[in-house]
Amino acid sequence: MEKDKNVKKGSLEEDSQDSTILGPSNEYEDLWKEKLNSRTKEATAEEKAEEVEQSTETEKVAPNEQNTTKRLDKDVTIKFNTRNTVKWTGIVLLFILVFFVGRLSVVDTVGTTADDADVSGTLGSFFGLFSGDSDAAENDGAGEEVAAGVDSGITGAVVVDDTELEPVVDDTDTVDENVVTTYDGVSVALGEIKTEWKGTWGRIKGISYTIKNMEEGTVEPDHFVLMVEGYDDLEKKVPLSPGSKSIKSKTSASSYVLVPGGFSYSEITTGDLNSVGITIQLYDAADKLMDATNKMADLGE
Repeated sequence: MEKDKNVKKGSLEEDSQDSTILGPSNEYEDLWKEKLNSRTKEATAEEKAEEVEQSTETEKVAPNEQNTTKRLDKDVTIKFNTRNTVKWTGIVLLFILVFFVGRLSVVDTVGTTADDADVSGTLGSFFGLFSGDSDAAENDGAGEEVAAGVDSGITGAVVVDDTELEPVVDDTDTVDENVVTTYDGVSVALGEIKTEWKGTWGRIKGISYTIKNMEEGTVEPDHFVLMVEGYDDLEKKVPLSPGSKSIKSKTSASSYVLVPGGFSYSEITTGDLNSVGITIQLYDAADKLMDATNKMADLGE
């Protein structure tokens, strides 16, 4: 294009020189001037068209660069869905809760086997987590000793000393007797029940009892089986105190014994805590039933 312009300019200059050299006549002077002006305008128009074309190409490139710069300068907005956030937060909390409940369910019980695991203690611990009670995972061993009346969290039927009482035996005859295994004349009575309230659930910590022997010989009870209304599938084995394991004829023995690991309960399962059926069954060492008794107890606050 530049070459064409140079050619045209050269032509104009030659024409101009020719007009000067040849010296056209006056009648053609106006025609030559008009032709010269026309060619000059055409060259100028072509130059302007070229400039416009170059400007257009520059403008086409510039917006792309500007768009790239604008994309980098844009603000980034992070959005989240409240429903999904709450849902996943709840799932995470549920897994954490299951983890802690699993840890709290491990009961360190002295004198019991794995079969005697405290299932009710696990349930009690679960309810305790929602009550905000930091003692929800507390489990009492059979050898725990607490002074009478000190534990302010203990309410219910009665408050007695946690330490096992020496049995009171009415022994009027010191003559050796034969051990009998007939128990028609043996009876057991359930006395005071010690409970511990945890806000939304409670635990039976110990029971007092009296065993009377009206047989013609010595009887040797070994342990109780404790049952609570509403927990039909759960039985807690409670060993007797040593002094209650041999009772002579026509005598009785009274004592207090701890429930290994406690027996946890809640109103959701038992119903009205002011009147809950408590059953104890007395067995000898051969697991032969000697006697059983039941009483309604107040296990509430």
